[in-house]
Amino acid sequence: MRPVQLMALAGLLCSASPAPAPRTAAPKLGAIVVAERPLRAGETVQMADLHQISVPSEWVTTSYVKPESARYIVDQKLRLPLAAGDPMLWAAFDLEKNPLKCLETIGAADTALEQIARHRAAILGTSR
Repeated sequence: MRPVQLMALAGLLCSASPAPAPRTAAPKLGAIVVAERPLRAGETVQMADLHQISVPSEWVTTSYVKPESARYIVDQKLRLPLAAGDPMLWAAFDLEKNPLKCLETIGAADTALEQIARHRAAILGTSR
């Protein structure tokens, strides 16, 4: 090719705009309630301990506490420790005033993070 032809071809290539990316539908989002801070087993949950996050709607199941139901867990005791950001599950609460069996297993004197580590170790079958 001649230099003039190359220059013309380069000009055409540079001026051509890229094909637009195909549009995909934005994922539909739902909301769940998570722990704002580490919470110990046996601790009473307050509204300040709760935070709402958005997740894909297919992740939102009846096991999770949703923002519109958060009032039902306020002033309720936790049956197990939660780390900051852990989702609030209905199963984590002693809503029927049953004995706190998890609390008896992991103890109440430690911080939330120490309780979580001991609880995970018990579930995984390892010891500290």
